[in-house]
Amino acid sequence: MYVAFVFFTLFGAFVQAQENAVTICFDEKCSIKVDGESNVSPFSCQMVALPISDQPIPVKSTYNNGKLYMNNVKVKLPVSSFKCANQAMTSDFQKALKEKDFPFVTLYFSHLLLPFSPNTNKSQKNVPAQISFSIAGVQRKYDVVFEMVEFENEIMKITGLINLKMSDFKIEPPQALFGMIKAKDAIGIQFVLQFCMNKS
Repeated sequence: MYVAFVFFTLFGAFVQAQENAVTICFDEKCSIKVDGESNVSPFSCQMVALPISDQPIPVKSTYNNGKLYMNNVKVKLPVSSFKCANQAMTSDFQKALKEKDFPFVTLYFSHLLLPFSPNTNKSQKNVPAQISFSIAGVQRKYDVVFEMVEFENEIMKITGLINLKMSDFKIEPPQALFGMIKAKDAIGIQFVLQFCMNKS
């Protein structure tokens, strides 16, 4: 199982200590899906109501000595917006993520290690990065490798993979039919996200 990331990010020029205003701007190209398996069959839960932010969030995006700092800019994803194949599965999924106590899954972007400056508009493969997830009140940091980072004009497209386990976040994998159907611990999350960044 894996997490596949495809991020479309709009930046100004990347220079040291440049501050930008970030707007999380979703459109029809964006999607977020959780994939998993049970002892019976695979399952998927899709975010059907993507959050839209009209208010810019100040963030410093700094490129220095091959490292692009995102300064933990965060994306908050409402757990209630995830829908699975049927209502019972949706309810079990949201309960497993402790939606009543922790209504958001939060994704933080720390930094990327880029072999070339973003201003070169070069595609860059196997880019190490650091991100964090906060799920059900537990935050975990992950060192990942994005398969591809592509720059074109002011757009950055990132594709990458990561493995997650529900137990990493003290989540009990959901069950159904009195425990006859049990979800496995590993899950995969597929992201298509878009950030619009403007210099403040």
